Amino acid sequence: MANGINRKIYREPVDIEKITEIIPSSGEGKWTAEEVLRLKVNVPIITQPLMMRFASEDCDKISEKLVALLHSHFGGNAFVKDE
Repeated sequence: MANGINRKIYREPVDIEKITEIIPSSGEGKWTAEEVLRLKVNVPIITQPLMMRFASEDCDKISEKLVALLHSHFGGNAFVKDE
């Protein structure tokens, strides 16, 4: 699946400078992470992406822009374009 998404992203003309580095969130990951913490269960596959989202709000990095673009294809969340 990821290879198909990667191919699609690289074939589409996208101006990476117009993509914000903030990775969008629907809130489901935060809710799930809160439940994981409440239950004292170690599930880094849930908590690590949430931490990446929080970190994306602090700095302008190309990696966060690419993750935001990838997430728009498999997560359905639109990436926010800089104005």
